[in-house]
Formats: sequence, C-alpha cells, structure tokens
Amino acid sequence: MAEAVQEREQVLVEFNESLEQRIAERTFELRQARDEALAAQRIANENARLKSEFLATMSHELRTPMNAIEGFTSIMLSGMGGVEFNEKTGRYVQRVNANSKRLLGLINDFLDLSRIESGRLELANLPFSPRDAAMRWKEEIGVLAQKKNLNFEVSIDPDIPETVRGDEEALSKVALNLLSNAIKFTETGSVALKLESDDDAWRIEVSDTGIGIPMHAREFIFEEFRQVDQSTKRKYGGTGLGLAIAQRFVRSMGGTITVKSEVGQGSTFTVTLPATREPENVAEVIA
Repeated sequence: MAEAVQEREQVLVEFNESLEQRIAERTFELRQARDEALAAQRIANENARLKSEFLATMSHELRTPMNAIEGFTSIMLSGMGGVEFNEKTGRYVQRVNANSKRLLGLINDFLDLSRIESGRLELANLPFSPRDAAMRWKEEIGVLAQKKNLNFEVSIDPDIPETVRGDEEALSKVALNLLSNAIKFTETGSVALKLESDDDAWRIEVSDTGIGIPMHAREFIFEEFRQVDQSTKRKYGGTGLGLAIAQRFVRSMGGTITVKSEVGQGSTFTVTLPATREPENVAEVIA
C-alpha cells in the first residue's frame, strides 16, 4: 500500500515538473512573439515616418518649379511681360498652364496627406463667415459647371450663424473637392450646394444628378488611392486622394462626412460640423 502511494506521489511530482516546464517554454515563446511584434511595430512606425517625411520633402521641392511654371504661363496668357505669340502657340501655352495647375493640385494633395499622416496638421481656429465662404466657393467652382452646361444652385439657411470659428482654408479644400467631384461625375442636370443650421451644428451639403456610387464602393471611397473602379479612374482621372483628405480634415475639425447615393441618380455628401459661434460683442464674451 505504501509503495502504491509513493508511486502516485512520484507520478504527480513528474507531472508537475513536466507542466512547469511546458508553462515556462510557452511563456518564453509568448515573450519572444511579443518582442518580435513590438520590433515589427517600431519598424512599421519608422517606415511610416520616413514615408511621410519623404512625401513632405518631395511635395515642397516640386511645388517651387510648378508654381513658377503656372505663374509664368499665366503672365504670358494675360499678355503681360511683352510676350507675343500666335493663336496656335496660345493654345499650347493654355495647355501647359492647365496641366501645371493640375499637377500643382496633386502635389498639394500629397503634401496635405503627408502632414496628416505625420501628425503635423495644425488647424486654425479663427472667425469666418460661412455665407461669404459659400459665395467664394460658388464663384470659384461655378465656371466648371458652366463649361458643362450644368445648373449650379446655392442655398443658405437664414439661421446659419453669421460667424463661426474654425479653419476656413481647410474647410474650403473640403467643400471645393466635393463640388469639383460633383461636377466631374455629372454629365447632365444639376449640382447643388446647401448650408443648413441645427441647434448645435451646421451642415454643408453637396448633391448632384451624376453617375452615383454603387453600394459596395461606399465602404471604401474615403480610403486613400481608392476610386469606384479602374474604368472610372481612366475616364475621369484623379488619384483617389481627395475624399480621404476631406474626411481627415473634417474629423480633425470635430465633424463627420457622410454620403448617400444611388447609381444613375446622383450622390449627396454631407459635412456636419459643430457650430462654434463667434461672440457678437464684448458683453457676450464676458457673459
């Protein structure tokens, strides 16, 4: 009987030793996997930082010559600087000017993206008028609608605050991107810009009667370098960065951007922002 008890105790001791060994081995494997994962994360973060720095540097370096090209061709087209050319040469200069502007826009998109990814995006918090901003957007983008014979409508809710605080330049990039996309993807019909007010928020709504967005594509259109499909990219151009940058700007402002669309019927993008009103007088500030 005593021998049987001793054998059982020996078996238990050996089992415990084996279990402790396996636990130690497993613990070592988990720690090793953790260290490898942390090292991989550090490498990935460093690669992301280097990529962002490269994009920022490249964008800055490219902007200088592109600004010069755009500037000099604009001077030539305006007839300044004593430059004379015939009609054929004028068409060439116009094409150089148009393509330089397009390239400059792409470079600015890459620069914005690199700033966002590197965490160097700093938004202003200054007073501006939503109504005045909307009128500038209409004036700037209206010529594109006229070229395509599209009806361009602008409506502003009378309850929109006279002045709000925020980054007007960043918001203008968002609005102009949405409006230019609406015009780009609309062949006939209309494009509309609406400013609407809520109790604690205000909205920018851009709608069109264009080609619309398929249901599956609405899940990724705000991702970088993504468009509805390759045929769309070939026909309409673009890099697929505009909406990704717009969404990041809006989120940085504490807002949201959403889309509703139906294929063949058009799309509506809505930017909702907190209504951070600018005080109208000193008494209001003190209160």
